Amino acid sequence: MNSEGYPELMHKGLNAIEQESYVEALMLVEHAHHKQDTPLARSYLAYCLARVNQDYQQALTLCQDALRADPHVSDHYLNMGRIYLLIGKREQALQIFKQGIKLGPNATLLSELKKFERRQPVVFSNMQRSNRLNRIFGKLMSFIGLR
Repeated sequence: MNSEGYPELMHKGLNAIEQESYVEALMLVEHAHHKQDTPLARSYLAYCLARVNQDYQQALTLCQDALRADPHVSDHYLNMGRIYLLIGKREQALQIFKQGIKLGPNATLLSELKKFERRQPVVFSNMQRSNRLNRIFGKLMSFIGLR
């Protein structure tokens, strides 16, 4: 791995992320980041840190730095949105994904956005989706196969 350059390390790191081998991806992207500190390396390093180490604060800081340095790259929005999803902040993730998709086509970003469309209707329409009864009965109905 020491003889490989930044492009090769990033390519392998991104492939590892696609394969959901996040520990391997973290090592590769971190090594690429040490070779060359680019916004892209910071952005993917942020996602890997959040995914593997649950270091959400550092991940958000790194990703925000990448966005400030290069705001026209949709991958930064993808990674920021994924971090927000890991934290449980769905609304922020959705907003970030929408901002990123405006920059141009990105198949991975689009697939993340489509996951938001898969939600079932609420069980009790007179209550908010976040209401505890809606959440419990929705999960129960999904579990027993009625949804």
